Parts: sequence; C-alpha cells; structure tokens
Amino acid sequence: MGFKITNGELDLFLKYAEGNIAVLFLLVAIRCTEQGGPGREMGVLDKRANNLEKQVRWARNTILNNEKRFEKKHFDLLARNPNTGLFADAFLEYFSGVYAPVGAENDPRTLNKNHLKNLRFFHSRCRVMLGEVA
Repeated sequence: MGFKITNGELDLFLKYAEGNIAVLFLLVAIRCTEQGGPGREMGVLDKRANNLEKQVRWARNTILNNEKRFEKKHFDLLARNPNTGLFADAFLEYFSGVYAPVGAENDPRTLNKNHLKNLRFFHSRCRVMLGEVA
C-alpha cells in the first residue's frame, strides 16, 4: 500500500498554503517525498520543528523564502509557470538542492540523491489532478 496523507496533515497544508495552490501542491509533494515520522514529517531536522504543525510552517516558509531567492538569483527564469501559477521545474530543481542537498552531512545513506526525482514525481501527480499534463 502506498503512502497516504492524513486529513490532519491536509488541514495544516491548506491552512499554511493560505489559498496558494502552488504552495499547497509543493507541501503535499514534500510530505510524500520525505515520509518522515513524528516530528520529522516534512524532513525538517531543526529541533525547534518538533511537531507536525511546526514542520509544515517551516516547510512553507522555506518554499516562500527560496522562491524569492530563486527569482533574485535567476532573474531570467520564473519560479512559477505563468499559465498555471504552479512551480516550474527549474524552481523544483533549485528548491530540492536547498531543501535536501546531495552530500549533506546529515544524509549518511545518501538518500538526498533521490529527492529531486521523487519531488518531481509527487508534484506532477498533484498537477495531473488539476488537469495539467506533466
């Protein structure tokens, strides 16, 4: 049986996405990619993010902060697809490199090497649900 998001998780994603479908989809994709246990649901390792709500808030803030950084660094690229408003693949690649960098000291089993592939997969499933073919 595959990984499932709980109703409580979805409620928090909706709360912290604040009506922003791109953020909602990326929160869902992060949760499905990370599949962390209690206090690590979103893959946030900081001890201050020790419960689901703090994990979701931290992930949301990381998304929004890195969207700004991406557009500042890559002024010729858009973080979001102008037609759908969803995050573009170039942003997902940038974000994954920040959120789960390959070679990080806290990744002794080198699982981060799969992060981008998995993030893209789960993000594309959200896009398909909206009717956009990935």
